[in-house]
Order: sequence, then structure tokens, then C-alpha cells
Amino acid sequence: MKEAPLSILKKNLYNKTYNINGNVVNPRNYEIFIVEGDSMGQVNVKSGDAIFVKKINDFGKLNIKQNTVLLFEIDHKKDLDNCEKKKLPKEYKLRRFVQYIKDDNEFNRWINSLHCKNNEIDNIRSKYSECIKIYKNNNSNQDCVFSLSTTSTENGTISYSFHPLKFLYGTAEYVIAKSDVG
Repeated sequence: MKEAPLSILKKNLYNKTYNINGNVVNPRNYEIFIVEGDSMGQVNVKSGDAIFVKKINDFGKLNIKQNTVLLFEIDHKKDLDNCEKKKLPKEYKLRRFVQYIKDDNEFNRWINSLHCKNNEIDNIRSKYSECIKIYKNNNSNQDCVFSLSTTSTENGTISYSFHPLKFLYGTAEYVIAKSDVG
């Protein structure tokens, strides 16, 4: 699956005002990122689009509504100890929020409600186990946020991922189409 990494905006979109769905939006109230990749195509976020991100505080991290598009900032160098991933550079990921997973019982209730093939269930269990192994055992007592990312494949493939709340950077409030980015 192709991820949806982001780059901090280098083009100057901050000098204009946008009318989005009847709302006048001042880009100076947001951080702007350019999307790279198409894994969020099912929520109409495509490669080359600009997203206006509102940074989220600790209270907001605990009050996310289902289907909100989230931006995670993953800094492996800073946040992981004794892990091979520590060598990777900082990266940004977009994910569509499904729900919080606070413990194994909640995870098992959720996964038992899915209607997937056994190999897909095994893959999801493996990702969850990896998340717990890496993040819960690296001085991170924060819950993992369960988030859903989607690919833009013709068959509608869905990929699930788990991220600790400490990596949650903000919410994607607005999307500017690549054609309007310039």
C-alpha cells in the first residue's frame, strides 16, 4: 500500500483567503501541508492537494469524532528507544479516525465485529501487536488511537493502522485541490 506522506508547504498559499463551502477561510489560522500519495482518495484527499491542519491539544486528542481526518507526526528519533525504526526520518501520515483502542479487550470486541477474511484479521492483529510491542513498551503509557486509512485502489482496499495519541498532530480541516494549489 502506498502511504500518504506529507511535506510542509513550500508554496505560498498563506497570502490569500479561500471560500470553502461558503466559509471564508484564512490560511494563516492553519498549518498547510501538501499531500504525497493517494491512500486517502476515498475521502477526496489526493496527491498534490493542500490540507489546512488545525493543531490539536491534549484535550482535543481525547475528543475526536469518527471519520475525522487526522494528521500524525511520527518522530522515530525522539519517541522510540532501542528500535530499528529509530533510524527513519520524521514523517507525517493522514488517517481517517475510527475509534480509540484502550486495551486488548476493546480491540478484541472491535475486531470480532469486522466482516473480513481470516488473513485480513490476522494482518490487523499483527499490526496491533506490533503497535503495543513498540509503543507501550517504550515509556509510552498513552493509549493507541485506532485509525483507518484507505487506499484509492479500484477494489476499495482498506488498511488499518494504530498510532499512539502522542503522535497525533492535528486535524485536517480543509482540503484545497491540487488544481487550485498552483
